[in-house]
Amino acid sequence: MSHHKKQTDANSSLKVDRTGPEYGSFRYPRVVVSKALRRYVQFLIVRSLLALASFLPVRLAQKLGWLLGTLVYPFSKRERGICLYQLELAFPDMSDGERKSLTRRCFQHLGVTLFEVLLVPRIRRNAKKWIRIEGEDVLREAYSEGRGVLLVTGHIGNWELFSAVFQELEIPAQAMVRDIVNKRVSNLLLKHRASPFLKPLVRGSKESPRQLLSCLREGQVLIVAIDQDIESEGVYVDFFGIEAHTPRVAAVLANRLKTPLVTGFDHRKPDGTHVFRFEKVDLSIDQIEHPDHLRNITQILTTKIEEHVRKFPEQWSWNHRRWKRRPSTKDA
Repeated sequence: MSHHKKQTDANSSLKVDRTGPEYGSFRYPRVVVSKALRRYVQFLIVRSLLALASFLPVRLAQKLGWLLGTLVYPFSKRERGICLYQLELAFPDMSDGERKSLTRRCFQHLGVTLFEVLLVPRIRRNAKKWIRIEGEDVLREAYSEGRGVLLVTGHIGNWELFSAVFQELEIPAQAMVRDIVNKRVSNLLLKHRASPFLKPLVRGSKESPRQLLSCLREGQVLIVAIDQDIESEGVYVDFFGIEAHTPRVAAVLANRLKTPLVTGFDHRKPDGTHVFRFEKVDLSIDQIEHPDHLRNITQILTTKIEEHVRKFPEQWSWNHRRWKRRPSTKDA
């Protein structure tokens, strides 16, 4: 398999081979700092930000987030480089100028998202002002079957606002979230994310397999994001024309439990409000019983994620190394 020539300048035109992404150039320099001190400082920063956010109006917080993203963009060489690199993989016909402009907007979006996350409890209290729900009947119909609902999403828009969505719908849900090594920060954020109608489940914990099954068997909604290359069992499927290692958890659960399958995606409008849209995913008997059904189902779901990312490319997490793992001859 061919390898990319390593990037030397994140701002230069990138010539990439779409068959084998290379991320070796985007490593942070090693800095020796006491682990305990580093984690304590992280905890203090997060706690201070949460305290500050409790005094901020939502629109002011969004403006501050946009400003933060704008200021960070020119100085974040690594994250900027990953965004530019992956945008050329995904949009090879886009000009360098268009990719740079899109990358800047991605940073601004992430800044706004960060500040919105800090204000999730406030947004929840006034959800109707900030969130519009489309396809509510789709979700309620699936939920009414009593077999649980598998809701597949991605890291686009502000996925953390599902907390406000399900409180507004008054439908119980649980969401798989990434484990954070810093336990003090993790506990703080888990408490911040939780609501009476949404409970976060830490991915990869000993209890998580049982919790996932219990959630669905109790008739609740299980929210899973499958648009990142994480350490989990997965399959390689097409994403923007490139084989991408993708978690297969949604396909496994949908196939094993015959749980209704729904997609749910958010996008932020120019006025700062959000639109969450739910759509039903119908699987045929042939797709479910196909010998390679896990890959087929995962591909269907990934295609739907790609369609949404193409509509709102500046609102997806392009700084995540989506194609960092490559299929071996055995996997391909």
